[in-house]
Amino acid sequence: MKPIYLIIPLFVVGIGLFTAQAAQVNEGNGNVAAQENKEEVTLTEGVDIVVAAIEEMKGAVKLDPKNTGKLNQLGKKLDEKWDLIEERVEEKYPKDYKNIEDSLYPLIAEAKKKSPSANTLNKLIPETTDKLIQFKEKITQ
Repeated sequence: MKPIYLIIPLFVVGIGLFTAQAAQVNEGNGNVAAQENKEEVTLTEGVDIVVAAIEEMKGAVKLDPKNTGKLNQLGKKLDEKWDLIEERVEEKYPKDYKNIEDSLYPLIAEAKKKSPSANTLNKLIPETTDKLIQFKEKITQ
């Protein structure tokens, strides 16, 4: 009978620790979402986030260009990341905005298609990345 009395408190303590750990993990994820909030991301950070999303897409195209589900998902992700800074870029740098959008929107649209073309993506990825890097250099001077 004694072992049961020892097991029950250990079980309760274990569940408590597991719950506390889960709460910490959820709080950590909330910080990432808050950090990528439109108001909290600088233009430089936002450009880095967008470039990282494009690099992820580049890797996916290289790894498996026929994985349309992954490419569609990455197109949506890229669109969401651009939304973090799009309005500020358009307001403060209208010429750069137009230049970036000329290749970024076709890249997003192609990635979201039912059958994205790897050739088109491979053309638009470096073009868009170069424009974003040039823009970042301009705004950090």
